[in-house]
Amino acid sequence: MTYNKFLNFKIFFLISLIWILPFFASDAEDSLQQQISNFTLFGYNKDGQKEWDLMGRQADINGTKVSLTDVESILYDTNQTVAVTAKKGDFDRAQGNISLKENVVVKTSTGIALETQQLDWDRQQKIVWTKQPVNIRANDVDIKGVGICAQQDMRLVSLEKDVKVEFPENTSSKEPEIQHVDSALKKTNTISITCEGPLEIDTLHNRALFTKNVKVVLPEAVMESDTLEVFFSGKQNLPNHPQSEGINSSKVEKIIARQNVRITKDGNCSFSNEAIYTLKDKKLVLSGSPQLVIETEKE
Repeated sequence: MTYNKFLNFKIFFLISLIWILPFFASDAEDSLQQQISNFTLFGYNKDGQKEWDLMGRQADINGTKVSLTDVESILYDTNQTVAVTAKKGDFDRAQGNISLKENVVVKTSTGIALETQQLDWDRQQKIVWTKQPVNIRANDVDIKGVGICAQQDMRLVSLEKDVKVEFPENTSSKEPEIQHVDSALKKTNTISITCEGPLEIDTLHNRALFTKNVKVVLPEAVMESDTLEVFFSGKQNLPNHPQSEGINSSKVEKIIARQNVRITKDGNCSFSNEAIYTLKDKKLVLSGSPQLVIETEKE
């Protein structure tokens, strides 16, 4: 009787152990997966082509949420690559989206670099956005603003507000000339454009649109208007020419100010509905009922 009880106990113990052990093994496995060092993740599209790499020093896993440290990522586009780095990040495994934080830098193979302190990336839509201040360096063009929404390849960019753009004036052997303004502009090193925003940059069609209280500091003159459009020279980056050539001052062709245009130089003012400034010949042409107000010396 005693032996049978002991045998039954052993059988019960073995069955219990077999039933319980997988739970301990699962817990141990989950514990090991909660923190990963020096990781690399890959993303593929439905055709099996690689869309992105995601690397980092450490990943802390909590369900579908992964906290990342020292993040590096490469996004593969049809015609270029985009490199992204950040101090921290949060990766949503379910959606595939990433929120980056602290010292976020985005660099494209066409020469555009974006810096901010927080940036969200939507993998499905292939867009990035933030409400934080951003600095963009596009070759020799500096762009600053607050808030951005852009394609991940930076071909279409929208800065929300407090926009400032600076770029060097193109060199030219021809002296600057103004029509309907009393004297020629003198050469300066930098052209500065500010606006309340938004600023829409379209490198596919080689243009940028500034809106709301636009102010342009030209050589020896200041131009103000409701809207301003900047055109870049070169072929349009449409389906036949999908590779973006990037943005730089040597490709700025002309600047067109529209609506309530006011130009100030040496105390004199001109008013018009439109003003076109071409950088190659440094000529400023006013159209749409231009008026010139000349300040006279008082006796």
